[in-house]
Amino acid sequence: MPGSWTQFALLAALAAAAAPVAAQTPSTRSGQDFPAKPIRLLVPFGPGGVGDITARVVAQKIGVSLGQQIVVDNRPGAGGIVASEIVAKAAPDGYTLLLLNNAHAVSMSLFKSLPYNTLRDFAPISSIANFSIVLLVNTDSPIKSAKDFIATAKASRRAWARW
Repeated sequence: MPGSWTQFALLAALAAAAAPVAAQTPSTRSGQDFPAKPIRLLVPFGPGGVGDITARVVAQKIGVSLGQQIVVDNRPGAGGIVASEIVAKAAPDGYTLLLLNNAHAVSMSLFKSLPYNTLRDFAPISSIANFSIVLLVNTDSPIKSAKDFIATAKASRRAWARW
């Protein structure tokens, strides 16, 4: 099954295995051991969701591999802009990381201005997980496909969202 815990655990293990290699670059540049202090991982999602759980599992595995704690810092808000701004303004020393999804790229199109430059201020390190996003209905619904949904919406003037 795509997105299963087995695949998730495998991705986490791969990330943990890759961490010592990734950690060599800052060490080589600075002439000191990296990491010499805890690493902060900003998560632009609230606690308890898929993004938070992913961050915590990966942080724990990479932390063990590096011999240093990775602190997960949940900063939800503004579609990821709050956490992204913190990382963009952090010292470029590898101690502040950002876990995000495609909302980061979408923000460039949605907002006239951002407190950072999406293309200039961030460097990708690795993809750590892949999650599907699906549209669901109640099993008793007459809508059985996206085509059905569109046809039903076009035929009706009522609001499709309930608040």
